[in-house]
Amino acid sequence: MIIYKYRGGDKKVFERDLKSLEDNYFWASDASKLNDPCETIVDTDSFKNGIRSIGNQMQLRNKKEAEASIDKVCEELDKLINHQIGIFSLSQTYIDELLWAHYANSHKGFCIGYNIDILTKNNSLNKFIPVSVDYSNTIPKVTHSDIQQISNNLKNNNLIKKFAATKSRRWETEQEIRLITNSPGRQDYDYRAVKSIYFGLRMSNKKKDKIMELLQGRGIKYFQIHLKDNTYEFFEKEVNDNYPTIKKYLYNISPVSGESVSENLVCQEYQKYIPFLHKAIEIARREPYCKFVYLADFKFSEIKHNKPEVFVNCEKTNNDFPNYYYTLEEIDKLYSQIDDV
Repeated sequence: MIIYKYRGGDKKVFERDLKSLEDNYFWASDASKLNDPCETIVDTDSFKNGIRSIGNQMQLRNKKEAEASIDKVCEELDKLINHQIGIFSLSQTYIDELLWAHYANSHKGFCIGYNIDILTKNNSLNKFIPVSVDYSNTIPKVTHSDIQQISNNLKNNNLIKKFAATKSRRWETEQEIRLITNSPGRQDYDYRAVKSIYFGLRMSNKKKDKIMELLQGRGIKYFQIHLKDNTYEFFEKEVNDNYPTIKKYLYNISPVSGESVSENLVCQEYQKYIPFLHKAIEIARREPYCKFVYLADFKFSEIKHNKPEVFVNCEKTNNDFPNYYYTLEEIDKLYSQIDDV
């Protein structure tokens, strides 16, 4: 799925956004500082009143201690709701006239198309959780069920959904998707998440050329937005990259441990798959952010009817240590695309 971020076109904002594209990061806003003052409002009164009512109805030996405990629960709830998280707002459309007018400096700016799967690809250092915004005429209420589901997993946290991804119906046309992050600020991502860039109707050729020059070698597709004759409708038309090149951005072949494949430890039944381990290593060591390959081995799953998957353990340039996972079919496909083995 592709999701879209509209960007402004005046000089200061353009240079800022161009820098973030060049360095492969986005900025997650502090949820408490978003431009809509109605953001992050939730109704906690009914929940608080409910637990106070329960406390009053119970025959408690130490009423003062019980009241203090209830006050503590309410206090912790307020802290949880006001906990700093980051929000990066995007849209499901690149062709909305209001979004172009409001967020792309009246078409003097541009729009970035991100592959959401690559953008949110999980690693131990960055976790971006995509959430579709709910639009409502009423403020969401916190319930006992929301509290019971609280966990460190943002994806399964219904309270976060109500707090950070519920807006007034007046915003419904934006078709917003948000990336929720553990904290606000700079969030680095895999550059391959950027798949396309759409130039606004009024964007200068000089700025278009600057984007293409800076992002050359990344395989990005470029489109120009046009207005259909005698209508209010926009459409896009692909344009040629001014800087075509066969040189790949961040292309690197990382070193491999001499003990990366332990063939003698592979059971007899899977000996025939050993070549896939070596192919997977060649694929992984060409990953843009791979710094060193440690080992490759099989991962078996009953779902795959005992057909193995391969994982390759690496060190990345950001000091993360991920496993890359490949099916045998993916290995054949990706390996066939390598031209420098």
